[in-house]
Amino acid sequence: MFNRVIKIFFLICRLTAFVAKIIHEANFGEWERDLFIPRDLINKMVVYICSRQNSTTGAFEPLPGDITYDRKMTSINSLLNDKLRADPVPLTAYILIALYEASDVSGDAAFAVAPAKRKAADFLYNRIDNVTEPFQYAIMTYALSLSPKPAPFDKLWKMRRNESDGIYFADKRVYSNPSDFLNTVRYLKPRQELMNDAYSVQATAYALMAHIQSNQGLKYQREMMMAWLNEMRNSIGGFASTQDTILAMESMLKFTQKDPHRNEFKIETMMKSTASPNWQAIFTLLKEDYIRLSTASLPPNKVFGFVSPNSQGTGRALLQLTTTVNVEFQWLLKTPQKDIEGDGEVIKFFDLIVDNLWFGGRNDSIMEMTSCVSWVYQTKSLTSGLAVLEVDIPTGYVVMNDTLRDYVRSRMVPNLKRAEFYERKVVFYFDYLDGSKTCVFFRADRWHPVANATIQHRMRVYDYYEP
Repeated sequence: MFNRVIKIFFLICRLTAFVAKIIHEANFGEWERDLFIPRDLINKMVVYICSRQNSTTGAFEPLPGDITYDRKMTSINSLLNDKLRADPVPLTAYILIALYEASDVSGDAAFAVAPAKRKAADFLYNRIDNVTEPFQYAIMTYALSLSPKPAPFDKLWKMRRNESDGIYFADKRVYSNPSDFLNTVRYLKPRQELMNDAYSVQATAYALMAHIQSNQGLKYQREMMMAWLNEMRNSIGGFASTQDTILAMESMLKFTQKDPHRNEFKIETMMKSTASPNWQAIFTLLKEDYIRLSTASLPPNKVFGFVSPNSQGTGRALLQLTTTVNVEFQWLLKTPQKDIEGDGEVIKFFDLIVDNLWFGGRNDSIMEMTSCVSWVYQTKSLTSGLAVLEVDIPTGYVVMNDTLRDYVRSRMVPNLKRAEFYERKVVFYFDYLDGSKTCVFFRADRWHPVANATIQHRMRVYDYYEP
């Protein structure tokens, strides 16, 4: 079984590096009773990764014709001239980080990993003056900080941006969370998603880890990066996408390991609501349970006014208010993404059309649908990254996953990578979308009769790594 898994992982070198790093971190002796990972598995991954290195330059280069799903890992020159092609600089830095963190390998892996790390570090060090992108510089600086080579932390620090009380690294400005004043009291509004959320979170996370690893800069600068990252959380505590969430959590873990407050942790927070004077919630966080999530719900139908926290003690804690609203009026809808550094026009990233929707059979027990999507923001790049189309279908209808997989394997849609049915949702994954229409078809059969079915169903298409 492991051999088959390894072959799948090896299709993409970056994915192999990611899996090797995660499996190594999960390979704790205390976990062997519940999760056993053969050490030979990590060794084989490391040997394969090293075999993909250019022995002359030391770079890890993509195969000819390979595209990348993540725009941040792409070559800048390919954005407006070609599909998204992986750049050897961020790819080499990413793999070098994995090789350093997947330590204590043995056998052939130990023999191959030392020269591979040395050559990769030499390649990155020789490319310092050619890199101008903040993300590429941040990941390269962190990778070099793990190696004996001097990391260009001073040059990275010149790329920083300041917003309010935070420090971050991004290709464009990231505006601070919106707020307003009422009777001289400042209150926060819901955070608005921006076009470069994922980019800025990952770049700042790498910069923070480089800051910690190199022991450079001042303590308050490290704290300002940590505070800015926490401001970028979404309503469920994560960030824009999977990769930036993983990197942000990893950087904050490294931050806590250096934080002296972790040894004296005791915080008590009292919450009060102006809409319910008799309501209050008290959260007590101690060293023994500070990783436990504490929650409290406001009284129903009384969610207006303010929620006021009052904290005392030693340590750090994150307080977040999450609300859910049923919106029926246009003026209550979330503001569409706008070009914050251009003319302020609303940006349209994708086009989504229902080309055909047909119900047939007895009592409309068969549903057939053709949806067409395309990438229209050509001034950013000629194609999107890994794109996802989600189609909600009515309750009671089912799409067979075997049918969807056969549809993918038929190659009727060349850039369709995967299709899955999850309860009431059909999800299509595309390698990329370009300016031409890409259409997908599916059939859903009603297995269960449902009364009072809603006529409102959601469809959306988005870039997986930059939603």
